[in-house]
Amino acid sequence: MELFRLCAGCREPIAVERLESVPDARFCTECQSNSEATLDTRRYIDEGLAGSREDHKKMRGRQWSEMVQRSRGK
Repeated sequence: MELFRLCAGCREPIAVERLESVPDARFCTECQSNSEATLDTRRYIDEGLAGSREDHKKMRGRQWSEMVQRSRGK
């Protein structure tokens, strides 16, 4: 197994310990930490798939009114 690889960020050798624990690592621990701190790793959610914001507000309004009616025994 190859235990020498250059970091894709700083072009310095990646520590052997890191490569042993994460064999497909592309970044050294410092560059990986910097990347995680600056990049938003959450998945992008496309609102268009579920409808518009107005559609969502209407749906929530209907759910709320139905819940209120049920609580009042109607």
